[in-house]
Amino acid sequence: MGFGILFTGYFLLLNFAYSYFTDAICAAIMLYAMHKLSWVNRGFKTGVYASIAFLVFGMAELCVSVAGMMIQMPDFIGLVLPMMRQLIIGITTVTMLTGISEVALEVGLKRLSKKCELFIKLTLCLYLVNIVLEAPAFADLLGIGVSVALYFISIVATLALVAANLVTIYQAYMKICMPSDKDMKEKESKLGFVKAFKAHEEKAQKEYAEYRIEKMKAKKSKGKK
Repeated sequence: MGFGILFTGYFLLLNFAYSYFTDAICAAIMLYAMHKLSWVNRGFKTGVYASIAFLVFGMAELCVSVAGMMIQMPDFIGLVLPMMRQLIIGITTVTMLTGISEVALEVGLKRLSKKCELFIKLTLCLYLVNIVLEAPAFADLLGIGVSVALYFISIVATLALVAANLVTIYQAYMKICMPSDKDMKEKESKLGFVKAFKAHEEKAQKEYAEYRIEKMKAKKSKGKK
């Protein structure tokens, strides 16, 4: 259903040292995953737009980084880009977790849904702090020593949160699936695998749509009683 692709894209956020080279790739993979999952609920649909914004930013970030190696870039660009990056990644992460939370709740995985809701709050808080820490005025206010220490703590906390979100995506990949998902593992040939994958995606979407329709009918029947 796209969770495996989403895991691959989000995994690239662990690259802090050279993020300006991998952000565009990360955004492109996440956009593809969000698009594949957009039929499931509104959270993933919103995630498509967030991923597009992330992709545009990632490409601009890469261009600025390459250009900065050859010419002197204006100072404000180096100050604004880090703040924008934290904002866009934070929004993209929230939409992703919202989508997972909604579909987990629909299929009865309440524990996973609550976990996503907790991580949504942590994401909002942490990325808001990251945005503030990227502001030059904050460093001037607290001093270099304190700001560097806080920045290091924020990096560690962000890495921990990304790792925790990766575990959440993996749990969604393992638990939120249709019965036909198991058929994919039995295919051996490459050509057969591609055909089976396409058939699997179509069947999974059909089964999930039927599941939601039956659930709505059940709710209506209870309401009439």
